[in-house]
Amino acid sequence: MKNLKDLLTIVIPHHGGKEMLLDCLFSIQNVSSELPTLFLIDNHSPDDSVQIAISRFPWIEVIYSNKNLGYAGGCNLGISHTKTPYVLLLNNDVVFVQKDCLQMLVEAINKSIKIAAVQPMIKSFQEQQFFDYAGAAGGLLDRDGIPFAYGRILNTIERDQGQYNTIHHIFWASGTAAMFRMDALYEVGFLYEPFFAHQEEIDLCWRLLAKGWEIIAVPQVTIFHRGGSTLNRASNFKLYLNHRNNLWMWIRNKDDFNLLTIGRRLTLEFLAFLAYLFRGDFGRVLYQIKAWVDFLKRLPIVYKERKLIQFHRTMPDSQLKGMYQGSVIWQYYFKRHRFTHNFYK
Repeated sequence: MKNLKDLLTIVIPHHGGKEMLLDCLFSIQNVSSELPTLFLIDNHSPDDSVQIAISRFPWIEVIYSNKNLGYAGGCNLGISHTKTPYVLLLNNDVVFVQKDCLQMLVEAINKSIKIAAVQPMIKSFQEQQFFDYAGAAGGLLDRDGIPFAYGRILNTIERDQGQYNTIHHIFWASGTAAMFRMDALYEVGFLYEPFFAHQEEIDLCWRLLAKGWEIIAVPQVTIFHRGGSTLNRASNFKLYLNHRNNLWMWIRNKDDFNLLTIGRRLTLEFLAFLAYLFRGDFGRVLYQIKAWVDFLKRLPIVYKERKLIQFHRTMPDSQLKGMYQGSVIWQYYFKRHRFTHNFYK
């Protein structure tokens, strides 16, 4: 195998947070017998964390932006500078623990020319016996565009008991730590920058799968993630991004686009709205309304993008690995299936 620096570029978008960034960079340095190329994207950081990182880790390269491009824009800036065959998009709040784990991920993606992306097993930094909310043991998607994962359905997170310890196909690789084949990205495009943050990796993976690529989880590699370090899960802004972006993603990528699917999808939005309203969570009510307004503002552009995406796809949703053709909401709330290993029963 070639030197790791010639095979892999790591891209870390960063907008402040000194200690977690230093921990992340130290862990990469500590587990690597060969250091990869690493682009730290300074998304107009408000603190001195980038300067301190440069002084402590002189082998990294910094790409500066004069504004916060978000996760999508920051990653794309790094991807556009990448010269290696593979790129690892990484959150700045991740910690690696296994020696030569980067080489292991490269070996996994290199096993087949059909593999576009791989994801390690992501576990919680705070509760290390449990999977992490952001991707767990690999992402899945239901027919209505609702994401869940092996090891995490909605707000239920499983303890790792070895139940997902074999390499398996997934629908999406978490942006927390997702390695992509550059040839695949050049074929379908990079992350969708209007998302800013949240679900942009699912949108990208959907496009990859629809073109016949494969995505796998590599549980032999485990990383730890400080969930909520960038945006707390209870954040109203995070809720706004998730509602808006999920609707954009669904319109862009869903192949079976008819009155039945539209009605079902909008019903889920309305039920979420009622749940926030009946709980008296008026902050979430307002942010969901804002998400709908901004979704509608961009809808004409999104619909044009949809036409192009659908024109280029080669596989229907019914054949995409990791897409559940039922409703995760129905299974979770009505059939009481809370764990992915019994979800399809």
